[in-house]
Amino acid sequence: MTFFRNCLMSALVLLISQAVWADTAPDAPVRDSIFVNIGGTTPFDPSGFASNQTVGYNAGVGFGFGLSKLFQLVLDANADNFPLNNNGGAYNGDSGGNVRIGTFLANIRFRFLAEDNPVVPYLIAGMGAATVNQDAITNGGGAVVSPASTTTNFAGRLGIGMDIRLSEMTALFVESNGYGIASSNGSANIRYNSFRLGAKFNL
Repeated sequence: MTFFRNCLMSALVLLISQAVWADTAPDAPVRDSIFVNIGGTTPFDPSGFASNQTVGYNAGVGFGFGLSKLFQLVLDANADNFPLNNNGGAYNGDSGGNVRIGTFLANIRFRFLAEDNPVVPYLIAGMGAATVNQDAITNGGGAVVSPASTTTNFAGRLGIGMDIRLSEMTALFVESNGYGIASSNGSANIRYNSFRLGAKFNL
């Protein structure tokens, strides 16, 4: 995952450095869009979250309202699943314990170039709500080691990505996002990274 994120960052730096030479396409239409995506997700903080859960997967959908040639307001819902690390550490040999995070965010998606260019780098930032569900953890004898829990809190997101234009109506995108979720009851904030591959369909 780190390798792919580094490749993405390097490619974006090169593309942004050439943006001043690209056609700004003043006649490009402003469009609404539908987004679908899948990918991987990595726990970062707090330390217990990072050590007790493993790299997982995500999926999501979104709808983008065209505000201008370079800006979209994107409403999206994403689900990230982090399996329990039961091959060592505090929960070695235990079962259950998956952490599932669902987010619903309002985002601003800023393109560095008009979308009729073949490759379009962009930034995305948003805020909204997140629900964090953790399944109960049970040991080999079936006893509950940690009960199930559910919390709902404020969430924020900052990401960077690129659209790869296939046609006037469709594009692929690759994206790396850092998420932060506010804590409850004095516990530490949750942070994780989602790396996504997806498709964009212009309307």
